[in-house]
Amino acid sequence: MNTSDFVKEFAETYNVSAGSADAWVRSIFEYLGEYIVRYPEVRIAKLGVFKHVYTPAQGYTDFKTGEFKKSKPRLKVGYVMSKKIDEDMRGVPVPDETVKTSRKKSNFPTRLHKNLEVEEVEPIPEDEPDGT
Repeated sequence: MNTSDFVKEFAETYNVSAGSADAWVRSIFEYLGEYIVRYPEVRIAKLGVFKHVYTPAQGYTDFKTGEFKKSKPRLKVGYVMSKKIDEDMRGVPVPDETVKTSRKKSNFPTRLHKNLEVEEVEPIPEDEPDGT
């Protein structure tokens, strides 16, 4: 469900015009976003907790230059759903198919994982001592 679907259902449920429902929904989310930026933790009864999550600087290799770089540390917003929503979600059937995302796969090579089988290579014979 996207915002416009939510607005349509809200307008139908509460018998208001689509324009006023859209303005109300967008203003609530805008205010919530501003509030989350100002305060490290926002608790909303029956919805859950939004809180700041610190992500430290991480090292990565720039694939274009091969240079090792560090990202900047940053804050993200984490969400923990309320117990009521969690219990209600446990009753929702899980779809059989995986939801497809629109993300393109990267053309960059991936790192090898430890669980991949590695082709065995014959060891290089050691030089025999001269015996002198």
